Amino acid sequence: MDNQNNVTITGTLVEQASMSETLDAEPLANFQLLVLHDWRAPDGSQSTNQLHIPCFATGHAANSIHKYGRAGVRVTVTGRLDTWNVPQPHGGTQEALMVKAAAIGYVSPREVFEGARK
Repeated sequence: MDNQNNVTITGTLVEQASMSETLDAEPLANFQLLVLHDWRAPDGSQSTNQLHIPCFATGHAANSIHKYGRAGVRVTVTGRLDTWNVPQPHGGTQEALMVKAAAIGYVSPREVFEGARK
């Protein structure tokens, strides 16, 4: 199954994306989404978790999130789950998940427009 790692998530940008370049000089943006996860426990009680989802984008998607994204803007990201090795304080690494964004959509054009005027 080729599509088993495809994801679409909607969340709120935690902060402005940080920009750099890939080895091929392609724009690269790193950003985090705050996603609320509502769930019900077996006893019937409800709870909400705040999840910080690390994401990155290249090319057009990277330029878009850098230009139009800012803290508080709600976006929908479509892409694939990817992994990277996170250095640990006492040596070694631990594998972590992130989303490699293929496309980024803005939930509220008004948020983008108001942010551009500031």
